[in-house]
Amino acid sequence: MKEHKALNVAIVGGGPGCKAIMEMIFAERLRQLHMKLVGIVDTDPGAVGYRFAQEHGIYTTRDYQDLYKLKGYCQLFCVNFS
Repeated sequence: MKEHKALNVAIVGGGPGCKAIMEMIFAERLRQLHMKLVGIVDTDPGAVGYRFAQEHGIYTTRDYQDLYKLKGYCQLFCVNFS
């Protein structure tokens, strides 16, 4: 079977939707997408998804431009359900 390279993914928007997506990634319910979560961005460091990411050792930042400093290509997902 062909081995797929993981797609580096960062989520912009660290609210409840972000946390729900992270939980699916960690539970491997999205494993067929071959994603590697590399970062979370939110201007509010108190956002539930932002804090959840920190608790799980995922890179967090308040400025999306910081993602350009990460090694390798990164696909961004914007999650904002307000």
